[in-house]
Amino acid sequence: MKKRAIATLLLLCVSTHAAFAMSFRDAAENLLYFEHAKQSAEHCEKQGVSVRPALADWQRETMPVYRQSMDAIRAEGAKRGLSKPEQEDVLATALEDQKQPARDHIAKKGVTCNKFGAVLTMYSTLLKR
Repeated sequence: MKKRAIATLLLLCVSTHAAFAMSFRDAAENLLYFEHAKQSAEHCEKQGVSVRPALADWQRETMPVYRQSMDAIRAEGAKRGLSKPEQEDVLATALEDQKQPARDHIAKKGVTCNKFGAVLTMYSTLLKR
């Protein structure tokens, strides 16, 4: 419960860290887009549309942004005095907390599976760098 409260607090916080080009808010938003891409792929696979190779290529392409986002969240935890293990726990909780909102959005709006490349391109344009 404490980890979830800390993760929620961190995700709601708006701050920047001088050592990182990415703000905490942008990093948290990026995690949501990465989760949306993953959940979109799972949705399409369940619909019988093979999109895993496209997702894997996109993940390789966007990996630097993903790492930068995770580092920005860790930095916010460090700034708030959390130990490294606590930072990792908060990061894991924050990642987990993105799953249900992504699933709910996809269930409500759907995914254009036959144009999955365009879906990934859209997510790429939304990522903060």
